Amino acid sequence: CPECNVCAQTFSPQSLSDYLLSRYQGKKAVSFIPLSVHLFNNGENLLRSMEEKGFSRVIFNSEIKRIDEIDEGALNNVEMIDVVSDRFVISEDSIKRINESVESVSFFKSEKWGIMIDDSEKKVFTLSLSCPECAREFNELSPPLFSFNSPAGACPLCHGFGSVIDYD
Repeated sequence: CPECNVCAQTFSPQSLSDYLLSRYQGKKAVSFIPLSVHLFNNGENLLRSMEEKGFSRVIFNSEIKRIDEIDEGALNNVEMIDVVSDRFVISEDSIKRINESVESVSFFKSEKWGIMIDDSEKKVFTLSLSCPECAREFNELSPPLFSFNSPAGACPLCHGFGSVIDYD
């Protein structure tokens, strides 16, 4: 990542568990799935979808709340909401729970997964190629990115032609 000077990587549930163990072992964590309320048209549809999928808590206004404690109208003024998928202490014993929590993003067809460490530090991870520090996403490397004949790899100044036509 050019901003964090960290290697971008594609996370799998296992590699994410290893990353968390190396950085946060022994700390209390709450895992969550960040979701856009607008994808569900309104807060009521989101809450109903969460209940159907077996989720019962959200992080709302920086607090963990049960779904039945939230007024549906309050969600209409919010863009994103974090659906709590599990709570655990990060350790070797919790690897299976971490993996299952990461895999739970598929319930909402999402690629983002987050974790709140010790009720304060929040980190969001993307399961596609991204920076583990700032969550900036990158395109997967492919041959067209390195070809001047491809719009993806062409020079932004000359567009792959090798010369710039400009007024004198």
